[in-house]
Amino acid sequence: MFLKIKKDRGIQMNHNGMDKKLVIDVTSNFLINMAHIGEISFYSQHDPRERVDLSGRGFTQPQGTLVIHLQMTHTYASSGPDSVPGVNRVREKVYYKFYFAPENLDSYNEIRDAIEARVVNL
Repeated sequence: MFLKIKKDRGIQMNHNGMDKKLVIDVTSNFLINMAHIGEISFYSQHDPRERVDLSGRGFTQPQGTLVIHLQMTHTYASSGPDSVPGVNRVREKVYYKFYFAPENLDSYNEIRDAIEARVVNL
């Protein structure tokens, strides 16, 4: 099953290939294979966060911004720049973070409900 992230839904994202402060708007549809997701976290930011967009302009994500954090499985990891083959190789797992403004609850709930439909709650 794939998770489709739709463009123009007010979703912003970041992944570990980007600077941690850089956040971009989702401007095209893309799919994530849910079979390749190792961990999922749902949380909200308790404090406002300073971020930067692609143009280099700073902005503040408000308190209460909702986040869906997808940590991919270890097979989708890469070695760090200081890693030496055969010697304590450190693998960095790929992650995606999706940010939803507090007023963008519909998009957040749509994606969260799709994920929750595939989860067995005990």
